[in-house]
Amino acid sequence: MSLNSLPRKLRLSILCRVEIGAKEIPVRILFFAQLKDATGCASTEIRPAMPLSVEQLWAELLKAFPKLTAHRASVRLARNQEYASPDTQFSNDDEVALIPPVSGG
Repeated sequence: MSLNSLPRKLRLSILCRVEIGAKEIPVRILFFAQLKDATGCASTEIRPAMPLSVEQLWAELLKAFPKLTAHRASVRLARNQEYASPDTQFSNDDEVALIPPVSGG
């Protein structure tokens, strides 16, 4: 049975629990607002064998959650509760939040 033959809700549940890479302490990824809707989950974990650059992290996320592609240009990444810069490296035991655009007054 292929993943695509499963009901959508079950497929999303499986994807949200996907484990990528080595058996290390995971990088926890948090999704908010429309990103939560696009992925179908509030969080997931990845287990990289080595630190990931911003682009490498995005590549892993887009592979697991293709619907994030539509949001890629407007989303900020935060590592351990601080906004990430383009040269940030993401390592095991980090918490990464994908921050969608916000508005307010």
